[in-house]
Amino acid sequence: LTVLIPKAIRSSSNIMLVLAGIIVSGAMTSVLGFIKYIADPQTQLAAITYWQLGSFAYVDSLDQVMDRCKELGITTYAAHLGGKNNYDKEDYHGGSAFLIGNEGNGLTDHLADQADVFVKIPMAGKAESLNAAVAAAVLVYEAARQRNFA
Repeated sequence: LTVLIPKAIRSSSNIMLVLAGIIVSGAMTSVLGFIKYIADPQTQLAAITYWQLGSFAYVDSLDQVMDRCKELGITTYAAHLGGKNNYDKEDYHGGSAFLIGNEGNGLTDHLADQADVFVKIPMAGKAESLNAAVAAAVLVYEAARQRNFA
Protein backbone atom coordinates (compact mmCIF):
# COMPACT_ATOMS: atom_id res chain seq x y z
CA LEU A 1 0.00 0.00 0.00
CA THR A 2 1.30 3.43 -0.86
CA VAL A 3 -0.12 6.64 0.54
CA LEU A 4 0.53 9.89 -1.27
CA ILE A 5 0.38 13.07 0.74
CA PRO A 6 0.08 16.07 -1.54
CA LYS A 7 1.96 19.23 -0.76
CA ALA A 8 -1.32 20.96 0.07
CA ILE A 9 -1.22 19.40 3.53
CA ARG A 10 1.07 21.83 5.27
CA SER A 11 0.10 21.31 8.88
CA SER A 12 2.78 19.36 10.70
CA SER A 13 0.24 18.01 13.16
CA ASN A 14 -1.89 16.66 10.30
CA ILE A 15 1.10 15.04 8.68
CA MET A 16 2.12 13.46 11.98
CA LEU A 17 -1.43 12.12 12.48
CA VAL A 18 -1.51 10.75 8.93
CA LEU A 19 1.77 8.95 9.54
CA ALA A 20 0.65 7.57 12.89
CA GLY A 21 -2.62 6.27 11.48
CA ILE A 22 -0.90 4.62 8.56
CA ILE A 23 1.76 2.97 10.70
CA VAL A 24 -0.60 1.53 13.29
CA SER A 25 -2.95 0.15 10.62
CA GLY A 26 -0.30 -2.40 9.66
CA ALA A 27 -1.09 -1.89 5.98
CA MET A 28 1.64 0.56 5.06
CA THR A 29 4.65 -0.11 2.94
CA SER A 30 5.59 3.42 1.99
CA VAL A 31 4.58 7.03 2.29
CA LEU A 32 5.40 9.29 -0.62
CA GLY A 33 4.68 12.89 -1.23
CA PHE A 34 6.49 14.96 1.32
CA ILE A 35 7.38 17.64 -1.13
CA LYS A 36 11.03 18.53 -0.83
CA TYR A 37 10.52 22.19 -0.03
CA ILE A 38 8.67 21.55 3.23
CA ALA A 39 11.17 22.82 5.77
CA ASP A 40 8.92 22.93 8.82
CA PRO A 41 10.86 21.40 11.75
CA GLN A 42 7.77 19.64 13.10
CA THR A 43 7.16 17.96 9.73
CA GLN A 44 10.77 16.87 9.61
CA LEU A 45 10.41 15.54 13.16
CA ALA A 46 7.37 13.51 12.08
CA ALA A 47 9.38 11.83 9.34
CA ILE A 48 12.26 11.17 11.72
CA THR A 49 9.91 9.78 14.36
CA TYR A 50 8.29 7.27 11.99
CA TRP A 51 11.09 6.52 9.50
CA GLN A 52 12.04 3.27 11.17
CA LEU A 53 8.49 1.94 10.92
CA GLY A 54 8.09 2.40 7.18
CA SER A 55 9.56 3.82 4.03
CA PHE A 56 9.32 7.56 3.45
CA ALA A 57 10.36 9.64 0.49
CA TYR A 58 10.71 13.33 -0.18
CA VAL A 59 9.83 14.04 -3.77
CA ASP A 60 10.09 17.03 -6.05
CA SER A 61 6.95 16.26 -8.02
CA LEU A 62 3.88 14.16 -7.38
CA ASP A 63 3.50 13.91 -11.17
CA GLN A 64 6.60 11.70 -11.17
CA VAL A 65 5.16 9.58 -8.38
CA MET A 66 1.89 9.19 -10.26
CA ASP A 67 3.74 8.13 -13.41
CA ARG A 68 5.69 5.56 -11.39
CA CYS A 69 2.48 4.19 -9.85
CA LYS A 70 1.06 3.68 -13.32
CA GLU A 71 4.26 1.95 -14.47
CA LEU A 72 4.04 -0.42 -11.50
CA GLY A 73 0.33 -1.12 -11.95
CA ILE A 74 -0.64 0.56 -8.68
CA THR A 75 -4.24 1.76 -8.73
CA THR A 76 -4.55 5.34 -7.54
CA TYR A 77 -7.61 6.36 -5.54
CA ALA A 78 -8.49 10.01 -4.97
CA ALA A 79 -10.52 10.80 -1.88
CA HIS A 80 -12.96 13.08 -3.65
CA LEU A 81 -16.52 14.38 -3.32
CA GLY A 82 -17.04 13.36 -6.95
CA GLY A 83 -16.55 9.67 -6.18
CA LYS A 84 -19.19 7.30 -7.56
CA ASN A 85 -18.55 4.61 -4.97
CA ASN A 86 -18.07 4.81 -1.25
CA TYR A 87 -14.52 3.94 -0.20
CA ASP A 88 -15.56 0.55 1.23
CA LYS A 89 -16.92 -0.67 -2.12
CA GLU A 90 -13.51 -0.70 -3.83
CA ASP A 91 -10.98 -3.56 -3.80
CA TYR A 92 -7.64 -2.63 -2.24
CA HIS A 93 -6.01 -6.08 -2.35
CA GLY A 94 -3.60 -5.05 -5.10
CA GLY A 95 -1.19 -2.14 -5.10
CA SER A 96 -3.13 0.89 -3.95
CA ALA A 97 -2.22 4.53 -3.65
CA PHE A 98 -4.45 7.08 -1.90
CA LEU A 99 -4.43 10.74 -2.78
CA ILE A 100 -5.42 12.93 0.14
CA GLY A 101 -6.10 16.64 -0.20
CA ASN A 102 -6.29 19.26 2.49
CA GLU A 103 -9.46 20.12 4.37
CA GLY A 104 -10.05 23.49 2.79
CA ASN A 105 -9.42 22.83 -0.87
CA GLY A 106 -9.19 19.08 -1.35
CA LEU A 107 -6.98 17.82 -4.13
CA THR A 108 -5.90 20.05 -6.94
CA ASP A 109 -7.77 19.32 -10.17
CA HIS A 110 -4.45 18.49 -11.81
CA LEU A 111 -3.64 15.78 -9.28
CA ALA A 112 -7.19 14.45 -8.96
CA ASP A 113 -7.45 14.07 -12.74
CA GLN A 114 -4.50 11.69 -12.66
CA ALA A 115 -6.24 9.27 -10.27
CA ASP A 116 -7.66 6.02 -11.60
CA VAL A 117 -10.68 6.07 -9.28
CA PHE A 118 -12.50 8.68 -7.19
CA VAL A 119 -13.80 7.33 -3.88
CA LYS A 120 -15.97 9.14 -1.40
CA ILE A 121 -16.18 8.90 2.34
CA PRO A 122 -19.84 9.47 3.21
CA MET A 123 -20.53 12.09 5.85
CA ALA A 124 -23.72 12.83 7.70
CA GLY A 125 -24.72 16.36 8.48
CA LYS A 126 -23.50 19.51 6.83
CA ALA A 127 -19.75 18.96 6.96
CA GLU A 128 -18.12 19.36 3.57
CA SER A 129 -14.92 17.50 4.30
CA LEU A 130 -12.96 15.50 6.82
CA ASN A 131 -9.64 16.38 8.34
CA ALA A 132 -6.91 15.01 6.05
CA ALA A 133 -5.53 12.72 8.77
CA VAL A 134 -9.00 11.30 9.45
CA ALA A 135 -9.64 10.68 5.73
CA ALA A 136 -6.26 8.96 5.37
CA ALA A 137 -6.92 6.77 8.40
CA VAL A 138 -10.37 5.74 7.12
CA LEU A 139 -8.95 4.69 3.74
CA VAL A 140 -5.87 2.95 5.09
CA TYR A 141 -7.81 1.03 7.71
CA GLU A 142 -10.23 -0.17 5.04
CA ALA A 143 -7.30 -1.43 2.98
CA ALA A 144 -5.90 -3.11 6.11
CA ARG A 145 -9.28 -4.69 6.87
CA GLN A 146 -9.56 -6.10 3.37
CA ARG A 147 -6.03 -7.48 3.61
CA ASN A 148 -6.67 -8.92 7.07
CA PHE A 149 -3.96 -6.75 8.64
CA ALA A 150 -6.16 -5.05 11.19
